[in-house]
Amino acid sequence: MASFSKVLGSFSWLCRHSHPISVFGDNVAVLHTPGDFYRTLIEQIKTANNRILLSSLYLGTGELEKDLVSILGSVLHDKRNVECTILLDYLRGNRGIPNSVSLLQDILASNHNRLKLYLYHTPHLRGLAKKLMPQRFNEVVGLQHTKIYLFDDNVMFSGANLSEDYFTNRRDRYLIFKNSPELADFIAGIHRIICDHSYNINYEGTTISPANDPLKSRKCLNKYKSSFEKAMSCVINPSDLSRTDSHATDSVTRTDSHANTDTIVFPLVQMGDYNIKQDEVVTQELLSDVKSSERIYLSSGYFNLPPQYMEAILKNEGQCHILASSPQAMGFYNAECVAK
Repeated sequence: MASFSKVLGSFSWLCRHSHPISVFGDNVAVLHTPGDFYRTLIEQIKTANNRILLSSLYLGTGELEKDLVSILGSVLHDKRNVECTILLDYLRGNRGIPNSVSLLQDILASNHNRLKLYLYHTPHLRGLAKKLMPQRFNEVVGLQHTKIYLFDDNVMFSGANLSEDYFTNRRDRYLIFKNSPELADFIAGIHRIICDHSYNINYEGTTISPANDPLKSRKCLNKYKSSFEKAMSCVINPSDLSRTDSHATDSVTRTDSHANTDTIVFPLVQMGDYNIKQDEVVTQELLSDVKSSERIYLSSGYFNLPPQYMEAILKNEGQCHILASSPQAMGFYNAECVAK
């Protein structure tokens, strides 16, 4: 095993922007198909013994989604130590009937002590605009788009939602880290902060507002955003931001429980509404510092790079390989009006 510092190599500057977490490469796996994604979700739910955290834009209402909810209900019934928290977007989760919330209502009522449902609502859809904008149209204002699937100390990152198309024929990214407690706890902290600033749906179907409900008044909105930014920054910011790269690396090396590691993870969070721009800053720096002997590979479902990224790619000295989806593969293809 290599030391922490040797694994970091020329990427030690990342310690200025993110909290480095060591894992073992043998515990990391890439899934390849939508079917793999669904089967892994089911397997992980069934084998969880302590905690299940699910975060998605929405939960679909098809047969596969119903099966997933049924299995989750059985696990909560049979394993009294398991607690589950689900985070969805308020607008997308309430769109139409049936919807994500209605699908979860039965198991929420049966397991209200150990199953929590939270709906994040963008703070920018308020007042008259909220009253006048119809469903689907109102989602252009802002959405909760995190995808976190966490089971005990196993974490799966993906761009896929919990819906049938993502379980069957819409391929996305799937990366699972098993037996990684430090990473799991870190991600759980992010999940908790978003939930703390979201609306809770209780077992009776009643919506409970967060502290400083941002939809009530401008004053509450300002307090809400300040609270969100402060709480999230405490979780994600490395404790030694003011130090140099070498000092930051040495500090982590001394305290890290896995000093002899072979893989380092740098979680990056992007929440522009709350002045949190880790991913933006790091991506910009990565794209700007590519030497002539180096290559960079970009993959995106939507090829709409921000101007500053395109400029950085065109100005760096290295080779850039880009993989993007065909327009025909997108759900927006040939859509009308706002969906287009």
